[in-house]
Amino acid sequence: MRRSRQPRGAAAEGRDLILAGSIISIVLNPLMFLVGRAAQARFASRSGAGAGAGARTRGPDTPEALAAAAASGRGVLEEVAHPTRLSNHVILIGYGRVGSVVASELQREKVPSF
Repeated sequence: MRRSRQPRGAAAEGRDLILAGSIISIVLNPLMFLVGRAAQARFASRSGAGAGAGARTRGPDTPEALAAAAASGRGVLEEVAHPTRLSNHVILIGYGRVGSVVASELQREKVPSF
């Protein structure tokens, strides 16, 4: 009977460190989101910024408007997200080389997208 080779030395330590880091990340990630939400709510209550208070104008709704805003240098990433009434829709993140092709296909197929 032939035994499979197990990594030894540095290879085994590296594998163990990667596994430990992954497990720690998986456990801490939800906790960090909870802490972030609590801090955001606390900051909003201290600054007096309630729901919608101080919100900026709505950001670009279409891929074309997003591309135009990015090209003009306006702070697209600084826009405040607003709820949408769309349902069963696609949210397209990124409008680069691939995203623009995806957006074209979504529009061609009349798929609701944001």
